[in-house]
Amino acid sequence: MVQEKRALIFNYLFWLTGFLLPFDQPWINYALGLLLLFFVVQWLTGKYQIKIQNPLLWLPLSYFLLHCIGMLYTQSQYTGWIELSAKSSFLIFPLLFSSNAISRDIIKTFKLFFIAGSGIICLYNLLLSFNQYIQHGNMSAFYYVAFSKGMHVQYLTIYLNLAILFILEILFDTSSQTKPIKKAYWVLLVLFFLVNITLLASRLATVVSYATILFYTVVRIISSPNYLRYSILAALFAASVLIIDYFAFKKINRFEQVEIFLKENTNYVDFSKTEYNSTTLRIPLWINAYEVIQRNPLFGVGTGDVKSSLDSMYLKNKFTYAHQNHFNPHNQYLQTGVAFGLTGISLLMLMMLIPLYYAIRNRHYIFIAFQCIFLLNMLTESILERQAGIILFCLFYAIFSSEYVAAALKTVPEQNNT
Repeated sequence: MVQEKRALIFNYLFWLTGFLLPFDQPWINYALGLLLLFFVVQWLTGKYQIKIQNPLLWLPLSYFLLHCIGMLYTQSQYTGWIELSAKSSFLIFPLLFSSNAISRDIIKTFKLFFIAGSGIICLYNLLLSFNQYIQHGNMSAFYYVAFSKGMHVQYLTIYLNLAILFILEILFDTSSQTKPIKKAYWVLLVLFFLVNITLLASRLATVVSYATILFYTVVRIISSPNYLRYSILAALFAASVLIIDYFAFKKINRFEQVEIFLKENTNYVDFSKTEYNSTTLRIPLWINAYEVIQRNPLFGVGTGDVKSSLDSMYLKNKFTYAHQNHFNPHNQYLQTGVAFGLTGISLLMLMMLIPLYYAIRNRHYIFIAFQCIFLLNMLTESILERQAGIILFCLFYAIFSSEYVAAALKTVPEQNNT
């Protein structure tokens, strides 16, 4: 009886974390804090045991260890400890998913709560935008940064991308009989999330979302016995999405910035400009980050000296705009390279590519899509420097790697019998 109550409390806290995940800080911190407090108390009293049997979980643990090692040679210890605490998810979730507290059933429910939380945050953004439109009569309230009331647009787009993939997983699940009315509800929710992705207008994240959703849909249709019916439905759905996007892009098209940027003969090493947009800013930031890496190629500047090292380089190159705003490189590979040099970049790539290899080998299509989502989005954003990105990556990396290992172990007896 006590054991059942303990499991129930943990399950509810875990599901609450999934629901509040798209809400960003501080709500997710409260839920995660309660979950970890309960887990640690149960672990200290011997109710939960931790045993790392999943080899893929050693990769995020190693990434966290690298941040600990970086504390040994960083100059700014205070900033280093802040960075280390921010990266604690690379330690927490591998340990959590190596315990006997997590079961496959609660993960399935967790995904449903995550979808629900994503839907609520979209409705919240729409209601606030509508209120702003009523007050000021400006349609820009429904677009880009003005539309996302809490989370950065690229991060929220990634969240909605994952929510759509989870819905598609439900729709293609042949092990359960879903009623037509419920399927229609899921399809409408996918369309609703896609409309929100269009309104968020994060260029790369939008492209990656469409690409990963298309990839997952195609591979599931091909492997489905209802190939023809799913193909027709998918084609009709894709046509409706294209129509929505066509009219949305006619109103405001952020991809025009890229077109203009590519046509201009820009001097990328001229850092004297006083105005930049999200397109023109990135290459100058990357150049400065690369110069910092060149000075510390093997092990970087350490856990706590990334910002100060970049600011010094901005000052040296008279990149006043970046120095005043203390920008990070807006590229996770360069961000990790500044902190830990080629050692850090190598470990980061291993953490992304090794699971991707095994996911492809085992045909774990959502895990493939997940790794690609982060691999690509990290090109234009330091995704693993904000809690919205760190928690999302570490949590679902642990979930998908656990699902992969469970699926791989399930096939072992069948292979032995042949």
